Amino acid sequence: MKMPIIYKTILSIILLGFVYTTMAIAPQYSAEKKYSKTINTSDQPNILLESKKGNVTFQAWDNARVELEITIKSEADSQADADKGLEGAKVEVTGNEDQVKIQTIYLDEKENKSFWSTVKFWSDNLKLSVDMVIKVPRNSYYDLSHTYGDLVLPDLREAKIEVKYGSITANDVSEKLSLDLGYGNANLNNINACNAVIKYSDLNTEDLIVGQLEVSYSKISAKKIDQLVLDTRYSKVYIDEINQLKLDGRFDKIEVGIAHQVDIETKYTSLSIDRLLSQAKIVNSYQSVKINELGPDFSDVNIENKYGNCNIKVAEDSNTKFKCVAKFGKINYPTFVNIDENEEIEKVKTVVGTIGQGQSNISIVNNFGNIDLSH
Repeated sequence: MKMPIIYKTILSIILLGFVYTTMAIAPQYSAEKKYSKTINTSDQPNILLESKKGNVTFQAWDNARVELEITIKSEADSQADADKGLEGAKVEVTGNEDQVKIQTIYLDEKENKSFWSTVKFWSDNLKLSVDMVIKVPRNSYYDLSHTYGDLVLPDLREAKIEVKYGSITANDVSEKLSLDLGYGNANLNNINACNAVIKYSDLNTEDLIVGQLEVSYSKISAKKIDQLVLDTRYSKVYIDEINQLKLDGRFDKIEVGIAHQVDIETKYTSLSIDRLLSQAKIVNSYQSVKINELGPDFSDVNIENKYGNCNIKVAEDSNTKFKCVAKFGKINYPTFVNIDENEEIEKVKTVVGTIGQGQSNISIVNNFGNIDLSH
């Protein structure tokens, strides 16, 4: 059946519009406006920020005032449109000695904008952005919301920060950081305490004392953590060293270098620990658990796993007793262990033994997977 001519014509117009849009030339002309604002404050004011479409850099100083250097930029198809476009954005600054509120406003923005209003040949090709450098008292409290741009911070005392479609960079946080990060990335140095929700983002941190993170579709990289409560979904987590880890995960990849104590419950998650120094309680399914080395003073390892393998390397100079139970799986162990029990009843294999004086304990139950103590 042939397509009627009128439908062909309509389809051609639509396709031509899309081709024209994708081939649209970026704005060729630009304009810029700079100005400054100052508000006198106390030495530890609250700083409230609502900003978007631009980069914001905070700098700490020892003066009792907030000072802003504001740069509004516009790009358009003609110099006249670029110059006029500067009128489409402004920064409102209000406050007193206790609190300063900073807000970027784009005058031509409309809520619920239709798709067709974004097509170039039906609207002005104007691009606006607002960059700010903000100097604040060193002991300020931050409450910041920023989208579509980078946020750079100095050393902080306490902060509540939301960043979407952008990045955040910060040095030390001496008290507490509350972070909501989406579709962006964060690079943080030393943090005393952090409560964060991370979605579709990357988080990198050097040193974290106490943290509680809710993570989905993201990547977390940390060098050193003392205590961490972690809830993950569809994410990757890399930790060089951690003292205490409590983890609830699904569909993740978890890699830990040195761990002292871990309490982990996961599904469909690949879990690897290079060196366990003290205790591990692990419940996992539909993936494998791997511990490359047990420290000489570890006390207890308790693993329940199914539909995956358990690989733990025990050293010949260990002092531990172990019990391994595998249903529909094999149990492998090194030749230097002393076997007290080795039996198989109705596809359930049990091996009990000791190494050295048997001061610590290893208990592994695995269904539909193998156990290997000599990997």
